[in-house]
Amino acid sequence: PVFSPDGQHYAFAAAIEDGKWVVIRDGSYDPATSFQGIGPILFSKDGSRLIFAASTTGNNWVVSDNDCISASYLGINGIGFLGNGIVSYLAEKTTGMLLVVNGKEFPVRGSLVYSNVVKNAYVDVIRVLTMSEKYDRDTRIFPQVYRASQ
Repeated sequence: PVFSPDGQHYAFAAAIEDGKWVVIRDGSYDPATSFQGIGPILFSKDGSRLIFAASTTGNNWVVSDNDCISASYLGINGIGFLGNGIVSYLAEKTTGMLLVVNGKEFPVRGSLVYSNVVKNAYVDVIRVLTMSEKYDRDTRIFPQVYRASQ
């Protein structure tokens, strides 16, 4: 199980029937929100929100508190919360990789190697850049992402 930072909540993925998976939060789940696969489960810093990646055949979404909050993608990696509670992740479409911040898509350009370690590190860099004004010099690299996170 995953516990909220305040220790008041817990969540985990469980198989229910016919290869379907749900996220059980604090002992209950919504049977209408089942998927073929569940990715990492994360709580917000204050424990009030829960997000996870979910998949069905050929489709992947970001789910927040049992509501799909993203478009459908080929893949999703590096899901997390920014310091101010905004959801960020890397998504894959047929046209390439996207950094998604607060629901806004930004194409990933350059020679980013597509390994999970690099993807997660890239998203961590964006989280740092968008959390504080003291990173003004570095935010010029991703100004549109910085503005979207405000």
